[in-house]
Amino acid sequence: FTGSAPSSDHVATPAKRYRVLLVDDEPNVLSALRRVFRQENYDIVTANNGEQAIALLESQTFQVVISDFMMPGMNGGEVLKRARILQPSTIRLMLTGHADVTAVVSAMKVGAVYKFMLKPWNDDDLRITVALAIEQHELIQKNNQLKQENQSKSKDLETLAKLNVSNRSQIAIILHKRGMLTAMQVQELFRIQQTRKEPLIKLILEKQWA
Repeated sequence: FTGSAPSSDHVATPAKRYRVLLVDDEPNVLSALRRVFRQENYDIVTANNGEQAIALLESQTFQVVISDFMMPGMNGGEVLKRARILQPSTIRLMLTGHADVTAVVSAMKVGAVYKFMLKPWNDDDLRITVALAIEQHELIQKNNQLKQENQSKSKDLETLAKLNVSNRSQIAIILHKRGMLTAMQVQELFRIQQTRKEPLIKLILEKQWA
């Protein structure tokens, strides 16, 4: 997970640090979980109960939340349900040493839990699970970013289409002002349009200038 040491002539780019919230009412369990990730590039934050975990989620951002299920007061299922509301993109994992499968499955059905693991856990399995959870988080973030970019481009295309209908020469001038067409390209478009009487958008696409 941490990789081999880089050569002396290699200049490494600082890796992005991911934030992981560990929730358990047993201090020795939290210490054991910390040891599992001691060599990973994670910022580890711990909470001793559900209420403390919710307070942290309200004030800080985390990529992964790992919560014990059976805790006094607010159990792990309730913690992860609240986590889903507060930070929907956070990947939520549950640890349980109890045979309360019904409650865990219920939390999974409503989307509160990405995956659950039984105590005692295998350290390597836990590290792999968290690494996959972070990869899932990154994919969700990139997908959301692409959706926003596509929405922005769709709006731009709608605006250009309206301009193409309302004022066929104005669109070339606007694209030139935005640095999307050169002055020579605009002149070429006007020259071609005088003979072909085609919409400027069609001519721009034919020239592969946009």
